[in-house]
Amino acid sequence: GTLYLGFDWTLEQRRHETLAQKEAAVRDLLAESSETHRPEAIPHLLQDMLAGHGDLGMRLVDGQGRIVFSRLLPAAVTSRAPTHHFQLNVSGGAMPSQVTLQLDPSADRELLNRVAWLLFVAALCGTVAISLGGRLLVRGSLAPLHQLVAQTSQMMPDTQGGDPQSHRLDGRAQPAELQPLIAQFN
Repeated sequence: GTLYLGFDWTLEQRRHETLAQKEAAVRDLLAESSETHRPEAIPHLLQDMLAGHGDLGMRLVDGQGRIVFSRLLPAAVTSRAPTHHFQLNVSGGAMPSQVTLQLDPSADRELLNRVAWLLFVAALCGTVAISLGGRLLVRGSLAPLHQLVAQTSQMMPDTQGGDPQSHRLDGRAQPAELQPLIAQFN
């Protein structure tokens, strides 16, 4: 869970950094365009800037509230998309223009879903490996005890007064913890 949350936080930080970088690019583009292009060319410049960036939406509203440029993300994406607002002066306007940037988080969500499945499979495999390993360790640790049980099951009560040595347990293969019990039994 911690790894998933850390990954989600990292992707969220990356989205915010991307929006900050896009803000700087828009500021540079619009500052350059105000010196070299007519205000009517701004929508075309912004459209060119967004070419190949289907995951980025933008709206530019001038100081009088008129939409200069708008290519926002679809409504289904907008509710989950991080949004970044900033103001800047375009083409020497008296009032600052409002810029809204949106970044589609769908690709990050898909990546997080894959990470979640990988973590689930890794946890499942780890659980199985630990269970099997634990079973083998316990089974190996109990082998001397199973030998002792086999020895005691082969003993028969001596009703004929036979050799008492035949009723002794062999404790050589037993761990030190069982030695006092074997000595007491013998």
